[in-house]
Amino acid sequence: MRYRPFGRSGAAVSSLSLVLDDQPMSDAARAALVYAALESGVNTFELQTLDPNATAAVGQALGAVERRMVFVAFRLGWRRDENGRRVRDLSRDALVAAIKGFIAQSGLGFIDVALVDATGDEPPPHVIPLLKAAQSARRVRMIGAAGGDAVDPWIATGALDVVATPFSLCSGWRERNRLKQAVSQDIAVLGYGYHPALPKPGQAAEPEAGPSRFGLSRLLRRAAAPPPVEAADGPYAFLDRTPGWTADELCLGYALTEPCLATVQATARDARQVQALSAVVERELPTGLPAQIEMARFSGPDAAGAA
Repeated sequence: MRYRPFGRSGAAVSSLSLVLDDQPMSDAARAALVYAALESGVNTFELQTLDPNATAAVGQALGAVERRMVFVAFRLGWRRDENGRRVRDLSRDALVAAIKGFIAQSGLGFIDVALVDATGDEPPPHVIPLLKAAQSARRVRMIGAAGGDAVDPWIATGALDVVATPFSLCSGWRERNRLKQAVSQDIAVLGYGYHPALPKPGQAAEPEAGPSRFGLSRLLRRAAAPPPVEAADGPYAFLDRTPGWTADELCLGYALTEPCLATVQATARDARQVQALSAVVERELPTGLPAQIEMARFSGPDAAGAA
């Protein structure tokens, strides 16, 4: 595993990090996933769960190593309503309850990054002061926000330590400019969505639907694995035809070449998948692949947004 500096924090994080969500899984299986990640050198995790049992299981597994050796982010901005449905909630009471609940359930003592799902507007006036108060109380080490275009107003506040944003081989100037803007402010960047659903020939690229597409709405998905790349016979067909590589590995390998990213986030179903993803970190992309990707970006129906 390779490690990278994490913004101005002084921490070193694994190039690959693991997202742990509410996918159907026993506590034992979830713990085994964490152990497999640790054994592969992954020291960075994000919890996107509203299930206290899942939080407790992950916290117990991470307790196998010294707390200072692991880096844990927790996604904020959601709660369950009286019918058990996930609803967005950035209210003061909801944020305080989420932070205190996570610390108590996980037993981890503090949150390295309190990561708020951005709404697309400027942060509600109470959010940043509340998180800074949590920093002063040593419940939270760093303040972050997550999203695509929705995160831009949050970056502009100058109050963030961390931003999580999508980045893939399809990313265009907006995504790349966002990375540069964050890094210029010493904001650490978590990259996610490295494996996009690519357009078929003649099909327009799917527009970004705002924070819900990449936020905790992912918890509603039943499958933990990334969606298959639809590359057959299109400009990205080479992803399915590169000897010794899967399309998923190539997408991850490409994201890992972006120097602005402190870590690239992935999900996994089991220990074998964690090991396979971790192995990509040590591999060099096939010669000529970056050029093929650039040519595909500018030749497909999404070329207008790739410049």
